[in-house]
Amino acid sequence: MDEKIGSVKLKCVFCFFDQFEVEEGVELKVGDMVTCANCGRLNDYEALLKVRDEEANKLVKDYGKQLHDKITKSLNNTIKGKKNINIKF
Repeated sequence: MDEKIGSVKLKCVFCFFDQFEVEEGVELKVGDMVTCANCGRLNDYEALLKVRDEEANKLVKDYGKQLHDKITKSLNNTIKGKKNINIKF
């Protein structure tokens, strides 16, 4: 399944802006500090990654619940009125 369910960007922990001042060609690593392009405050790169990962996990979990509900509804509609069919979840 190659369906895109959303996107999550790194966001400043202070103002939630999603752009940072990083020198061109610099590859960020854990322990680096990056400056928010909006408020100018320093953000710990590792903390930004953690928050992004938490948001991504929530997005996937919410999508999974929606998909489960959709499949359950479709399955129930398919077997509605059929005799001798019992499905337990």
